[in-house]
Amino acid sequence: MSNLEQLVAGKLLKIKAVKLQPSNPFTWASGWKSPIYCDNRKTLSYSSLRKYIRNEIVNIVQTQYPEVQVIAGVATGAIAQGVLVIHIVPDIQEITNEVLTTNISLLAKRYVEEEIKEMIVENISDKD
Repeated sequence: MSNLEQLVAGKLLKIKAVKLQPSNPFTWASGWKSPIYCDNRKTLSYSSLRKYIRNEIVNIVQTQYPEVQVIAGVATGAIAQGVLVIHIVPDIQEITNEVLTTNISLLAKRYVEEEIKEMIVENISDKD
């Protein structure tokens, strides 16, 4: 685990954004079961943490993916995270769980055909 991953994990634990339920796993929007749920929406209530996450996403995009043209926020928790970094790309879009389950291949095909460089910010949501 990188230093950045450790720092973010520590900050998420501190604000109690991470929940563990090994005996009663969460069901993600994809249908997957997981004993861990992270509510990234909670980060929005802490201005210093919100700015930290924004700055780290900006740093990652600018240093590792400078060709990105679109930020796509998936589901409720990640739309806001995507909006935090909109100033570095020309476009943002929302990808709902419905789009993910029914149209993601069509969406991906469009981006490949049009050679659009997209970064997807995702928050796996609990559908139960």
